[in-house]
Amino acid sequence: MSVASKVILAGTLASASVVAASPAEAAKSCVLGKWKSTSYTMLIQGAGAETHGSGLKGVRLTVSRTSLAYDFNKSTKEELIGYNLGDPSFRSQVKYAKKLSVKATVRGAKKGSVVLKPRTATGDATGANTRTWPEHENLSKWKLAKSLRTGTPESFVPVKSSFSCSGKTLKFFSSYKHRGYTVSIGRVFTRA
Repeated sequence: MSVASKVILAGTLASASVVAASPAEAAKSCVLGKWKSTSYTMLIQGAGAETHGSGLKGVRLTVSRTSLAYDFNKSTKEELIGYNLGDPSFRSQVKYAKKLSVKATVRGAKKGSVVLKPRTATGDATGANTRTWPEHENLSKWKLAKSLRTGTPESFVPVKSSFSCSGKTLKFFSSYKHRGYTVSIGRVFTRA
């Protein structure tokens, strides 16, 4: 075989291997990119008490292999309902605003894990908790980056999550213990 034929053959094989690698590359990048939250559920359980959380639609999330960036500016409030021994005990809302960035390790293709590095949290994102029942009361305001850096869990920004991604839909699930309670969080995003 001539050198010219070998070059043409090598070019053809190289092109074929690039095409064959393309679906794998696409799978690797499924989780990466820009997303918008469409669903959020949280359940905190322990010692006869439960808190159910929902809402937070419209949160913008940008995922890279080394970081997550949240934009809460156009999101709805987090709605919380507490129960004590099965009876309603409170209702409250948390309004998040502004932006948060956290370095992370993102592993996997269509399924995998995200582990935040909380001490690297930066940004001006804030949270404000208001009880709406049985009586109205402004409870607290805080900065999300500071909370994460000091080890305080944030419901919508769990430190560890597993994920599954199917092209246009990204689902995160987290479960952990905090102060004797079990916290379970599900979040669904669509491509932005």
